[in-house]
Amino acid sequence: MVLATAIALLAGCAAASTSPTRPPSFAPEAGQADWWVNPADLPLAATTRTIRGFLRERACASRTSPEGRILGPWIDYRSDAIVVTYRVRVIGGECPSNPSYPITINLAEDLGSRSLLDGGVDPPRDASSDPQIVHEPSVDCGPLVGTDDTKIACMAFESAALGDQLADFATFRVTGADKACDGEVCAALPGIEARVWRIEATDLKGVSSAWSCRYERGEAACSRV
Repeated sequence: MVLATAIALLAGCAAASTSPTRPPSFAPEAGQADWWVNPADLPLAATTRTIRGFLRERACASRTSPEGRILGPWIDYRSDAIVVTYRVRVIGGECPSNPSYPITINLAEDLGSRSLLDGGVDPPRDASSDPQIVHEPSVDCGPLVGTDDTKIACMAFESAALGDQLADFATFRVTGADKACDGEVCAALPGIEARVWRIEATDLKGVSSAWSCRYERGEAACSRV
């Protein structure tokens, strides 16, 4: 009877430990690697389970392919994110940039509304773009064009709305929220400060956001709407 109970408990523990899969402690020869989603597949659908992407070894390897040296993936299924971690066995070499290597990740669950993160860095980063590419959004200042005042105001709105997340956005647009701003009305500071401005931006995943902004004494203040 005692033996049967013990077997049942062990079986229950085994069934409960199937996920998530976390990376173990890595040996020194297991070097860091970055990975990102194939841009042609973005945005990813909520039902996505197969992810095509690219991996790049960080350690110097004389531009040698990581094929046969890739460790992982280890996949951590969280409530708000799926974190995928790779490592590459280090072989040493010269330090020109390493090649990108195609990978396929098969998830055990639908992606859903969760973020997809590269666990190769701490904290994990958004895996929707190549980390070596510095993105700058396409900026449309709307009616804020033609003078130093308009240029400074547009830059201030961009900084206040996007902040340190600038590289996460693809587009940025300024519009007058509460009244028209044609011709020279908003070419000078009094006209800019007299209005509420609407900022619209779309991130690299295709998600749109908007802010309501005011401008006064060279500084912008924005709040999400």
